[in-house]
Amino acid sequence: MGAENQNFSMNEGETRDLQITIFDLDADPTGNTRKDLTNVQSITWNMCIGRNCIHNNDPIITKTLGEGITLVDASQGEIAIAIDLVDTDEKQGVYWHQATVVDTNSKTSTVTTGRATIKS
Repeated sequence: MGAENQNFSMNEGETRDLQITIFDLDADPTGNTRKDLTNVQSITWNMCIGRNCIHNNDPIITKTLGEGITLVDASQGEIAIAIDLVDTDEKQGVYWHQATVVDTNSKTSTVTTGRATIKS
């Protein structure tokens, strides 16, 4: 499991770029080594009503690498997730968010989870 309790809040109808740093817990279980994302197969971020976004069949928002997720500094594990006005419009409430990475060896890892609060 990656970084837990990575909570954020924003206003309904607002836009934001979530800046996330991903750490390589396989190489360093203490969480001090950033994950090199240079050759990852995919990165997916979901916001869901339920806590388990990986197996949730109906996320409220989904972003993928190249479609809302950009590599800010791939070698340092830094990504940005673009949350647009339409993503949060009329979605007041508390949700769960989760990002997963599929690495070059096809290993899927949950790299961050937390609550997302959308205020009116």
